Amino acid sequence: MNGYNNNFPYVWYWKKRLPDRRGQPCRILARGKLNSILVEFKDGYTVITSRYAVRKKTNRGKSEEDDMKAQHTPGPWKIFKHQRGFYGIQPDVSSNVKGLANAEFIVHACNAFDDLLEACNDKDDRKVYDILENSMARLGEDEGNSNRVIELLEIAQTMLYERIKVRRKAIAKAKSKIGE
Repeated sequence: MNGYNNNFPYVWYWKKRLPDRRGQPCRILARGKLNSILVEFKDGYTVITSRYAVRKKTNRGKSEEDDMKAQHTPGPWKIFKHQRGFYGIQPDVSSNVKGLANAEFIVHACNAFDDLLEACNDKDDRKVYDILENSMARLGEDEGNSNRVIELLEIAQTMLYERIKVRRKAIAKAKSKIGE
């Protein structure tokens, strides 16, 4: 199809028809009646289909709808009771975000919860504080305790670094992309 612009601004979206083409760049060569279009792929393959089979490509090469899936509805969330008797959760605000992105967000948050809770546990922080307080008290007692004070401060420093690593790891897990 020489003479046409080689730009492929769309991606094939449908899963049921031509599933191996999903996400492949394509372009529309012609539009027909009843929402039909002639689509050409980069390898030259053409197909007549519905205009709903393609989506406009975004900056990252994905379709706009795929970008929408990556974003969840911001909180707060609330619990509701369905008329059939089971409970569910839903955002407190109306949103046009699809349910899959919200479900992935909820599962991701639940999976990160235990690590975040452990990282925020102040029991170990209290131990570090007690060591530092004990070291300061010894430092004021007499000059002969300086080696022991230095040893206690090194222990406190090591414990603090370990707590910081635990917190950073938990925060990184919580911030990581859904599904990693």
